[in-house]
Amino acid sequence: MMPLWKACSTKRPSTLGKPVRAPRSYWHGELFDGKTPLAHGVKVYIHPNALVLQQDNGQEERWSWTELRLLQGLEPGEHVRIGRGDALTAPTLVVTQVDFLDAVHRAAPQANLGKNKTLGRLGKISVATFAGGLFFLLGLYHWGIPALADQFTQRVPIEWEEKLGSELMGNSKRVNVPCAAQDKQRILNHLFERVRRNSNSPYSYRVLLVHGESMNAFAAPGGHIVVYETLVRAMPTPDALAGVLAHEMQHVERRHGTRALLRGISGQLLLTAMFGDAGSLGQIINLGATLDDLAYDRAAEREADQRGLQQMIRAGLDPHGMAQGFAALAAKQQLPKHLEKQLSWLSTHPTSEERLRAIARALKSYKGLPDPALSASEWRMLSKPCSRQPVKLRLKFQASQ
Repeated sequence: MMPLWKACSTKRPSTLGKPVRAPRSYWHGELFDGKTPLAHGVKVYIHPNALVLQQDNGQEERWSWTELRLLQGLEPGEHVRIGRGDALTAPTLVVTQVDFLDAVHRAAPQANLGKNKTLGRLGKISVATFAGGLFFLLGLYHWGIPALADQFTQRVPIEWEEKLGSELMGNSKRVNVPCAAQDKQRILNHLFERVRRNSNSPYSYRVLLVHGESMNAFAAPGGHIVVYETLVRAMPTPDALAGVLAHEMQHVERRHGTRALLRGISGQLLLTAMFGDAGSLGQIINLGATLDDLAYDRAAEREADQRGLQQMIRAGLDPHGMAQGFAALAAKQQLPKHLEKQLSWLSTHPTSEERLRAIARALKSYKGLPDPALSASEWRMLSKPCSRQPVKLRLKFQASQ
């Protein structure tokens, strides 16, 4: 069967309209299919009634002019961005060659792309935003963008979060020295499997033990949890460390990291993602997003505490371990307690005292009979310092064993 673009370039009659008599040239484009954050290279052929997109494997798509919207490309030097349809995850075509839009106007006068300065829904929103002035922009930044980010976060496929988290982990200097002791990593994996028992989580987790002087742990989107060995040694019991893991697990489950990153990107990119370019999530990395941007607000921290406690109870672990862990960290803090309380109003994190009181209230009626999180020998092994031998960081997703 003759490819569609060849049929469009011949002088024989075509069901798509009168063939183009121009030379058989094509344009290079990138297709965001609305299902993944990746761009697919395509050859773009202009037909009087449609654009024909041909992928490397020979597969072709026909986009009729009536279903297309020009999202970008009227300003000098701009890339041409065309959306197909009005759906949230509508496919989007990007062509960087400057003469593409002129060629469309010559070959398909009825296309009407940009002739009346109509940029579609995204363009109207952008114009209205700038016309609204400084106060509107400030209002959008402080209230509108976070609200849109929260809505969009719920629609992000888990596969996108996994790829985003892998990119963040691979580009971070904070996780480039994993612990070389395989026995310690195996025990930490085992402890996390105890924590996530009975959770029915859709995520494939990867827990990583790394060197570092910071008593810290954090979760990246898609199922990455990083634990510093200094924090492990600061924990008084395995249940205390299990409480930290349960807390970080809930940051993943509630998509706090993804939401924080989406809140941090530019308003224009977020609006583009909401109104047609589903590939925008994959462009977060290009904007310089890092693991340092994973800052959670107080509501997120409180939610992670509460749901972490519930998860420990479901898993048959001692939920008092979470309080033990927070108390141990609070005891090692350099700031005096009264100063920590004062500074907490400038911080996104609740004070240690506030978190301990909340945990105590939640566990007031707890009557469970928990199982040991680890054996005594496993805990002794996990509490030992890691060696300094460098290890290659692998980010392939798999469930922790």
